[in-house]
Amino acid sequence: MADIGWYSSVYQLSSAVFQPVAGKIYTKFNTKLSFVTFFLIFEAGSTLCALAKSSVVFITGRAIAGVRCAGLLNGALTISSSIVHISRRASLTGLMMGLSQLGVVLGPLVGGAFTSYSTWRLCFYINLPLGALIAGFLSFVNIPEQMQKASPLTVLKNLPSEMDLVGVFLLLPSATMLLLALQLGGLHYPWGSATIIVLFVASGVGVITWILWSIYYGAAALIPCPIFRKQSVFFGSVTQWCAMSSLYTASYYLPLYFQTVRGMTPMASGYSVLPSIITQVFCALACGIMGKLIPGEHCAGNWRLADIRFGVVEKTGYVIPYALFGAVCSTLSNGLFGGMNQTTPVVQWAGYQILNGIGRGFMMQMV
Repeated sequence: MADIGWYSSVYQLSSAVFQPVAGKIYTKFNTKLSFVTFFLIFEAGSTLCALAKSSVVFITGRAIAGVRCAGLLNGALTISSSIVHISRRASLTGLMMGLSQLGVVLGPLVGGAFTSYSTWRLCFYINLPLGALIAGFLSFVNIPEQMQKASPLTVLKNLPSEMDLVGVFLLLPSATMLLLALQLGGLHYPWGSATIIVLFVASGVGVITWILWSIYYGAAALIPCPIFRKQSVFFGSVTQWCAMSSLYTASYYLPLYFQTVRGMTPMASGYSVLPSIITQVFCALACGIMGKLIPGEHCAGNWRLADIRFGVVEKTGYVIPYALFGAVCSTLSNGLFGGMNQTTPVVQWAGYQILNGIGRGFMMQMV
């Protein structure tokens, strides 16, 4: 239990740090090849987690899997933008985000079933055949390129400057030290101890150094600073940071609450989070893909996917109102979660989860 915070944190850490790296990879290298490569990295991370005999090995596997998360998320958005007209992009984004969120929130349910009736290692072994199947499908799919790209050898020759490796090596240890301070503070060391203070200070110095380096390096930096002069990018990033923090906090808190406070089995804990799962997925899909069906031309009343007019975003053209509504619901529900105890009635904790699911479903893909 001492390392449980790292099981998710290290995954998100490696994913966050390698997001801009993955973006540059898709800019420089073949999209399809890059996407499949990240799939193979995911398979390697899942295998390591499944075979882990110690917490350190398991955390390492999660870090590798986090690299995959960065690559596949970047790849999915890159591919969708190259194959779908902008008028339909909200639909496809809503579908992708809804399905990805479904995986996050279904984790406790599926994991609880594996843990109760078999072994937790199946949570990772199952990724191997599924990943192989998806990779096989991808090999037959034609993915268009959005821009002319140099040969892989040319890119590799200029790799240090092209990928801003200095920026990566400045950002990764800074984020790691911040997580170490948050993980160890109050548990292994007092918050005012020299160890925790040094970690916070070193992390802050590292981040400031990285920002200064990025300003100096200009447009070729890992994250070009001029991007954040655009309000939509800056506030979108802040919104997504808050949304993901809320999502993962609740996804870990609820199963632990049901198992440690209510004394439920892993399986019972899994189906106890169904209220948030169902509402989150429904609202995510409603924002993106649940729209009005319109008969296709020359189809004699039959429906075609190309003739479906999707979702509230595409119908209204707005995203900020839905993001604000989701943020309010998420904030209220997380405050209510803090008041739950051993005797909280089912109607209450289920209602809190429904409110939380609505908030996350509306807010996540708006960015």
